Amino acid sequence: MVLTVPEAAAMLGVSPDTVRRWARQGLLKGRSDGAEWSFDAHDLERWARAQGLSVRASRPAASPPRRQPLGEALRRGGILRGLRGATPDDVLQSMAAACPLPEGARREDLWEQLKQRERLFSTAIGHGIALPHPRTPSPAFGAEPALVLGFLEQPVAWRSIDQQPVHAVFLILSPTAQQHLQLLSRVAYMLRLPAFVELMARQAPDAEILRTVAEREPPQA
Repeated sequence: MVLTVPEAAAMLGVSPDTVRRWARQGLLKGRSDGAEWSFDAHDLERWARAQGLSVRASRPAASPPRRQPLGEALRRGGILRGLRGATPDDVLQSMAAACPLPEGARREDLWEQLKQRERLFSTAIGHGIALPHPRTPSPAFGAEPALVLGFLEQPVAWRSIDQQPVHAVFLILSPTAQQHLQLLSRVAYMLRLPAFVELMARQAPDAEILRTVAEREPPQA
């Protein structure tokens, strides 16, 4: 079970600032994403008992597991490789043709939505990555949010802000605007991690990508 700083502080009976200081000093084993720390509950309990500290219950044992929406969405959407196309429209057509959609969904409609959104403003965000999505979130393309990662056979010029051609595309499919924003924020969080961007650059194996998302994505209650 992964604990946040406030949860670890409550478990140890100290302030969150004390937990952060111990972690920075290397006294307390934890993991930092560059912005905040997280801790394994079992490691924390063993460490506390070794120091002679009393341990409080961090959460009720019956609490449901904390969700990881990005990992769930990526497993739902899948990872595509060898996408062909000489232009962004070509690539989007390939993704619309290959991505998993519910029975009855019109792939032509998805491609048209993706093209319309791309004409408003380029979805390339730099570092060889683009984040296309339909112009309007809709349950027509799935009742649950899905994230499709596509690796291109050859990089494609995509009007990126850093002028780099795109080699990896995250297609976001969400039934509602709220779910779209949630998923978009989580993709953006992962893409701030240099190690994750490096996985995209070398088109890492599926298992490595999914494992990294599971390890680094902040859980959600």
